[in-house]
Amino acid sequence: MHGLSMEREWGSFPCPGEQEIRRWEPDTRPCGLVVGGLNPLAVDAVLATMVGFDYAKIPLISNGFKLTDWPLADFLPEDIEVRSAEKRWHFLKVGNPCNDLNFKPPSGWLGQIELGTRDAVVRST
Repeated sequence: MHGLSMEREWGSFPCPGEQEIRRWEPDTRPCGLVVGGLNPLAVDAVLATMVGFDYAKIPLISNGFKLTDWPLADFLPEDIEVRSAEKRWHFLKVGNPCNDLNFKPPSGWLGQIELGTRDAVVRST
């Protein structure tokens, strides 16, 4: 659900030998942005960059650019052009360091997908 905040949910997360019930409440951050595009893969790559994440370390996005039988894009990530009424986004290039919005990844991804953490390895599923 891109761009939407999820309501509070209660979930059960199994642990070895027991089940732990805990509350999951995502952080929300008003950004004042409306984002759209002609290609959803391009939009995801741009949004990942805007929030400071490396699209190449997010398999759902990076693998989308690798598809050949049924391609989702006929361009490379570096060919994506960002247009905005706000000057701060005019020079945004997908994959270049940017964290103007100061987002942090979920705890399980922390240190793995941020731009600038090139040593991290993401397993493709």
